Amino acid sequence: MSAHLPPGTGPAQSAAPEAVRVLDGVSELRAVADPIRLRVLAVLIAEPEQALSARQLAHRLGITFSLMHYHLRVLTVEKLVRVVNQRTDQGRSERYFQAAQLAMRWEFPGSDRDEAG
Repeated sequence: MSAHLPPGTGPAQSAAPEAVRVLDGVSELRAVADPIRLRVLAVLIAEPEQALSARQLAHRLGITFSLMHYHLRVLTVEKLVRVVNQRTDQGRSERYFQAAQLAMRWEFPGSDRDEAG
C-alpha cells in the first residue's frame, strides 16, 4: 500500500529527484553497500511518484519495522532518501519517503577523465 501525494504536499515535495547522483564519499558507498538499504533504494527508485512509509517498506521487504527505521535513518543522513510527507494517525506519526535520485553511479575519488585523454 503506498501513499500518493498531491502536488505541494510535505516539505520536500517541491524538489524533484535528481536524475543521477554521483557517489564519491566512503560514507555514501557504505550506505548503499548494505543489501537491505540497496533493496530499499531499488523499491523507491522504481516508483518515484509514490511515497512509502517505514511500515510499508518493512512489509514489502519482509523485515521488522525497527530494522527498517534504522536503515532509513542511514539513507536519510546520506541524503539518498528524503521525507516528503508526515502525518499522524491515532497518535502515531508516520513519515513517507521517496528516493532523492532516480539513479546512482560511483566515481573513483581523485579520478579525472580529462587527464586520461
